[in-house]
Amino acid sequence: MKKPNKCPSCNSKIHISEFHCDACSTSIKGKFQLSSFDCLDENELEFVKVFLATGGRIKEMEKIFNISYPTVKSRLEEIVNKMGISDYDFDAKNKKMEILKKLERGEITAQDAVKMIKDIKK
Repeated sequence: MKKPNKCPSCNSKIHISEFHCDACSTSIKGKFQLSSFDCLDENELEFVKVFLATGGRIKEMEKIFNISYPTVKSRLEEIVNKMGISDYDFDAKNKKMEILKKLERGEITAQDAVKMIKDIKK
């Protein structure tokens, strides 16, 4: 059974609050967030799995799903947007390290560094 990612009553975002082991009856309670992948339906998740298995080769995706290049790109874009990673900053770690180096060299204040790091998209 797939984890639900929205409340069946009001359609709001939900979180997981307990894990339970059937073998030993251990329970772990807390507030656990769902992953970005949990927002995908089974078809979208399968599309992502195939994309990863093909090494991201869109030509292979075209053949496997019998769809056109623009359709592959469109589906990938829809999935990226649904996962909330359309504005993901792939260079965030390097940007943060550069800010820390500037702080270390005395080029910026600690307050400036904090603000600059907070402004970097994750």
